[in-house]
Amino acid sequence: MNRKLAYVFLLFAGALPGPAANAQDAATKDAGAKAAATASNQVGTKEAGATEAGSKQAGAKEATTGPKQVVDQLHAALIRAMKGGHAMGYEGRYKLLAPVILKSYDMPYIAQLTLGSYWSTLSEAQRDQFIQVLQQYSIANYAAEFDSYNGGSFQTQSEQSAQPGVDSVSSTFTSGSGKQHQFNYLLRQTPKGWRIINVIVDGVSDLSLKRSQYAYVMKTDGFDALIKKLEESIQKFSSRNT
Repeated sequence: MNRKLAYVFLLFAGALPGPAANAQDAATKDAGAKAAATASNQVGTKEAGATEAGSKQAGAKEATTGPKQVVDQLHAALIRAMKGGHAMGYEGRYKLLAPVILKSYDMPYIAQLTLGSYWSTLSEAQRDQFIQVLQQYSIANYAAEFDSYNGGSFQTQSEQSAQPGVDSVSSTFTSGSGKQHQFNYLLRQTPKGWRIINVIVDGVSDLSLKRSQYAYVMKTDGFDALIKKLEESIQKFSSRNT
């Protein structure tokens, strides 16, 4: 699994194969900075009221679970899944990771960001459907790929405030062979606490990749085709791990 670790993180929420994937190489150099800036600006402008409300409503319990703790809890769950490996099985890893992933990521917000202008064209039912399938895909991908352990570990290096209600957390993953990958998480504060909205791995932004790929499918084939592709991928993850 460790050979593909960085790419698993970048593809966790539904990056799809196909012509749009060719845009990845061109976007690699500046995708991290652009995605982080875009997400931060959207949070700071359109969502300012929501984040302030979230801060007031979160309460003392959520206040003790800051951005660093959210990232550390996600990493701990991934290590447990890897150590559980094939003995735990795909279903076991799925059940282990599902609640942690759903609590760590702001999936509804990520869903909206990844579809961009297409989001406004969807009905409420379609939006709910996309969020649900995106969540299922994310968990299935993690459960399928994080299936073995060779001594790797995560280490959080720093946490800093990007703007009110938005923080970034930097971490390093060191594999058993000593190879390192840099992870930069962008989190925003919601009424339910801090949630991840983007991951930049070795300079490549998850949001940028998904935006280009999802936009391609929406433009060429439409919403139903996007849902179908995600559901087919979920099935493949499950069938190859039975």
